[in-house]
Amino acid sequence: MYTAIRNTALVMVVFFSYVAHANTRPPLIITKGAGGDASGATVIHDNWRHGTPDLVNLTNIPIDKVRPEKYSCVLIIGQGAIKEMLLANNVSAILSGKTIGLYTHLIDQNTIRLLQQLQNKVKFNLFFTRSQITLLKIRDISWYNFLNSKMNNIWGQDSLAIETVAPGRVNIPEKALPLKTIDYVIWLGGNYTTSSGTQRIFTTDQIVVALKPLHNVISSNASIAIMLSPRFFDNSMSQEAKVKRLKAVLNTFSRNRVTFYISKEMLSNLKEFDLPVQLSPSYAELMRMPWASATQHFASVDQYNLFADLIPKVTPFLFEPNDADQALYATDYLNTQRVSLTQNILNHGCD
Repeated sequence: MYTAIRNTALVMVVFFSYVAHANTRPPLIITKGAGGDASGATVIHDNWRHGTPDLVNLTNIPIDKVRPEKYSCVLIIGQGAIKEMLLANNVSAILSGKTIGLYTHLIDQNTIRLLQQLQNKVKFNLFFTRSQITLLKIRDISWYNFLNSKMNNIWGQDSLAIETVAPGRVNIPEKALPLKTIDYVIWLGGNYTTSSGTQRIFTTDQIVVALKPLHNVISSNASIAIMLSPRFFDNSMSQEAKVKRLKAVLNTFSRNRVTFYISKEMLSNLKEFDLPVQLSPSYAELMRMPWASATQHFASVDQYNLFADLIPKVTPFLFEPNDADQALYATDYLNTQRVSLTQNILNHGCD
């Protein structure tokens, strides 16, 4: 009798251990590109609590070569990965019955299409910013109601996009040391695509207009570091046009001491010109820089991840004042607790 009870108990322990193990099996993480989404996917991969997930970047592996059948949970990170999933021949079949964690900083038409294709076939854990949920409610109440139905878990609704830099300090290179005493830092993004699919290509005059309010609040003779994203230049711009754009920004801050910090690729095309340009430290180094408390930061809102990554408080500004995506995101950043979606994905991505 005792032996039978003991054996039954052992079977139950083994069974529940198996179930627990199955429920905590690491997921497959799918992303694409070399930008914020891919970096954010790496942070999630490196900080997963139960084992080590497999990470696939669709820039390197065609979607039809990915085999998610052995995973009970798949995390799809970013607009690029969502778009690629729609190109798969049998996306509904290979994901059917699985738990799908889905993150994007913009709810665009491809996001809606993927949700439509997988509706009633998977269990969704959705991770969107509060501002995007608010905007969807204004633009399309039927899809807002679908997202909020009992079929879906919206774990997101935090104020910020995912983090793309791992927590903790990094070694600061010697070339970055002058930045520790800078008065102002301006983080300049550039051209982008909105959630409605509109591509925004900005002229130099439009950029100067967007910078005028910053000029009005920055003290005379103050030092300014301007961090340039590669998107600051249009791909079709000539070298002369790029120089003209930089000089227009310099003229906007003519009463200040300005230095541009740019990538190695951008610098190679501008070294021969008489411009105050320096090689920028890496993005991770800049995000974890021990900035002086007196340094004031401004950032164009098209750099969504920066607001989650940069430790000091930032004053947001818009290249396009009527951009609803960015206006709502900036409002949330300023008026709510600064919480990124990363921790929510780590906690609930595979619930």
